[in-house]
Amino acid sequence: MGKAPCCEKHGVRRGSWTPEEDQALVDYINKHGHGS
Repeated sequence: MGKAPCCEKHGVRRGSWTPEEDQALVDYINKHGHGS
């Protein structure tokens, strides 16, 4: 018996973010503010 298919993380990358992904996050936080 294994994990349910809904719990598997297909397409999720592990590891460091690319500089473009990092900048996209910074831009989003600057525009919308911090979550808490």
